[in-house]
Amino acid sequence: MDDFDQDLVYPGVILISELNIYMVESFLGYGAYGNVVMCTRVNDMRVVAIKMIHNFHREAAVQELATALQHLKDIELIHMDLKLDNIMLVNHKEAPFKVKLIDFGLACDKSAVVYGSYVQTLFYRAPEILLGLPFNEAIDMWSLGCIIAELFLGTPLYPGSSSYNMMRYMVETQHMPPDSMLEFGMYTYKYFQKDLNTNLWSLKTPDVKDAVSWEARTWRPKSLDDILHIWPLRSTYYSDVFSELLDLSLFADIVKAMLQLDASLRITPQEALSHPFTNLSFFSDHLPNNYTWSCFDAMKCYQHPVTSYSAAKVYEKFILDSPESFDLTLNQPNNPDPSTSNASYSQEEENEIIPGCENVTIERFTWAEPTM
Repeated sequence: MDDFDQDLVYPGVILISELNIYMVESFLGYGAYGNVVMCTRVNDMRVVAIKMIHNFHREAAVQELATALQHLKDIELIHMDLKLDNIMLVNHKEAPFKVKLIDFGLACDKSAVVYGSYVQTLFYRAPEILLGLPFNEAIDMWSLGCIIAELFLGTPLYPGSSSYNMMRYMVETQHMPPDSMLEFGMYTYKYFQKDLNTNLWSLKTPDVKDAVSWEARTWRPKSLDDILHIWPLRSTYYSDVFSELLDLSLFADIVKAMLQLDASLRITPQEALSHPFTNLSFFSDHLPNNYTWSCFDAMKCYQHPVTSYSAAKVYEKFILDSPESFDLTLNQPNNPDPSTSNASYSQEEENEIIPGCENVTIERFTWAEPTM
């Protein structure tokens, strides 16, 4: 979606996405990656809060966030609550692709994790957490995969209203977790049942509570490769179309690598930074065109090479030098007093989830003037 001029989004304007039609009721403010407006969804007349995402370059977003995860991995720290609301744009005008990872209130040393505990916000919760398996920093990479998929799709990939529905969405899109995970999960039997005759696992029938909220998705992918077909191509010239198709296929590849159900097979932060999607190596043999130029221009805004740091050096460089990007209340309760937190987020971001509204994130809109 192109960057929105706030003056063009006012009460009565009709927003049309590929999936729904919305009438703007009021402008609510600015949030991470975009503006927030309250709308009535014409399809079912429900009041929803729409987050309209600004144009972003996928490569820059992945590189920034994978770099942050690499630094956390170096000091053996797991963020535990990586989600879109915990990513801040530093300065959208002067540094449009520079972000900070905030809210370390649930962060935990890798050696101190408690297996079986429910961590992570539901939409970004890794399968090993749902199943009650041992876990490590790979859960943050799962969350990152969900985030970049959401930024691209304009809606959460797995918007489950319960743990069961989260697991059901994963199975419908990515198939069954491997038996090695199901056999040892503390909570496997909440979701799956085993046929003692065939030793095959299957997803349980939902209970009444889950059946009531059976389908929360407006887009139901049968595989992660369906990402390739959700949006029409933006390019018109042949050379640009070829580059965009290649870029999109590599984007789908890195999303699948981040969302490996088996955490041992999931891509690491360093591998993500070396992936051809992130380092743009796939453009090296291409003649320059508008699409490749736009990608390289975006990456020029972010050029901080990733190196391997000792824990002491990372602490000195990224925490002591930049305390505003870290919440240094790691030893306090899970819900620290906001007045004592060092995380720098704005009041608009705290109010981004609007009480009484369904919250929807949409990347691409067209809009129409209100009829007189």
